[in-house]
Amino acid sequence: MIFETLGDWCKWLEKNFSPEIMIPTLPVIIRLDGNNFHNWTKGLQRPFDANLTQLMIETTKALVAETNAVVGYTQSDEITLILYSEDKKSAIYNEGKKQKILSKLTGRCVSFFNEKRMELLPNHNRIANFDCRIYQVPSLHDACVQLLWRENDATKNSISMLAQSLFPHSELQNLNGSKLQDKMMLEKSINWNDLETKYKRGTYIKRVKTSKPFSKEELSTLPAGHHAHKNPDLIIERSIIQEIEYPIFNKIRNKEEVIFFDAEPIVGEVVETEFNENNEL
Repeated sequence: MIFETLGDWCKWLEKNFSPEIMIPTLPVIIRLDGNNFHNWTKGLQRPFDANLTQLMIETTKALVAETNAVVGYTQSDEITLILYSEDKKSAIYNEGKKQKILSKLTGRCVSFFNEKRMELLPNHNRIANFDCRIYQVPSLHDACVQLLWRENDATKNSISMLAQSLFPHSELQNLNGSKLQDKMMLEKSINWNDLETKYKRGTYIKRVKTSKPFSKEELSTLPAGHHAHKNPDLIIERSIIQEIEYPIFNKIRNKEEVIFFDAEPIVGEVVETEFNENNEL
């Protein structure tokens, strides 16, 4: 089957590959989008609101913890989660039941976001709601394509949003991303590349293993007989959920190994494309 764009392929999967019970050993894609956020965000900083961005990151971390997702990704008002188990006997979140996942995860997202909103956006009193969709893809490669699609979209939107904050709409018509960047640089001395990565390409969230000793605060909470009191330099392995800054995703050649098996990214000098010369995946 031939697809014109990366987005066409991803949307086709979303529409045609969403069983009521997720198929074991195939990646599961979950996407949550802010409902009517164009209106909800009125009054926040433009083009990027640091507190809203942090709120989306914290919400993504909570959902990665909730679902044990392989990776979470957030940009703008959306969150993408990838769930995966290569073991047929290992059930994914809520036993892979579509409706149960949709209802439970939407509720968790809405409740966490709005509770955290009171801390990060205390003067923004509107209740936020999210829509949720779930589907599967046939391979690890196709799961990574979903992330590539969303990061490409984030990059395009970031350039446009920055330009729109600097120029009237009439001056930006028919300009592509490269020309928009040139215009901002030449006329406003603003380099889009100088933005923080989270504003340019979004943010990835993963559960990672770390090895370090107990902190003094942690030691004080341990039982008196715990062996760490006798050996305060005892190294323990723990799992934490944190932000990961990858190179431009389109330049990573070993995407599947990086996302699913925590390999170090191998970056190519030339940006890869997910389509061949016939526009086939």
